Amino acid sequence: MTGSYYEPKGLALEIFQKRYALHEGETFHEACDRVAYHVSQAEQGDNIAKYRTEFAELLKHNLFFPGGRIMFGSGRS
Repeated sequence: MTGSYYEPKGLALEIFQKRYALHEGETFHEACDRVAYHVSQAEQGDNIAKYRTEFAELLKHNLFFPGGRIMFGSGRS
């Protein structure tokens, strides 16, 4: 993918930080990597790394955004 990554600002950033960030210092891009890691665990073998990378790129470019449960729950017990 080409182009710059999405950077939430204003209300979008506030909602991300309040609802979906794992901790106070987590950035949007770190959250994208976290979610992509956990979602990719449903795959097998070499597909894990492939889909982790592809999914993280979709998230970082703001081409796809999973449901709130997925964003919130990924990486939490």
